[in-house]
Parts: sequence; C-alpha cells; structure tokens
Amino acid sequence: VASKVIDVLQKNIDGAVKHLNLDQVKEVVGSVVSGAKDLIGKGTSETKDLVENSPVGDAVKGLFGN
Repeated sequence: VASKVIDVLQKNIDGAVKHLNLDQVKEVVGSVVSGAKDLIGKGTSETKDLVENSPVGDAVKGLFGN
C-alpha cells in the first residue's frame, strides 16, 4: 500500500507544487513523510482511517485539491 501511495504522489506532485509556495511545500511534505512513517509502523489496516481522519490526510487533500 505504501508503494501505491508513493506512486500516486510522484504522478501528481509536479502539477500540485506549482500552486504552492516553498513554505507550504515543506510543510506538506513533512506531514506526508511523518504520516508515511506512522502508516508503515502500524501496517496497512488503518490506511483509509489515516488518510481520512488525520492532519496527514488533510495535507494530502490540500496538496491535490481533493
């Protein structure tokens, strides 16, 4: 699951970053990295909950406009 998340991020990051300033990019990337570490640590059973109900999910949604 983590590799799928990374693939999606890689496919969408270029377009999304154009709309953010550098400080916003740093904040979002930091949140995503932190969340990815938590996700890997917990396993994949909580993936949907992590994305939908956490600051990391909010950061990802904000980054990609979802």
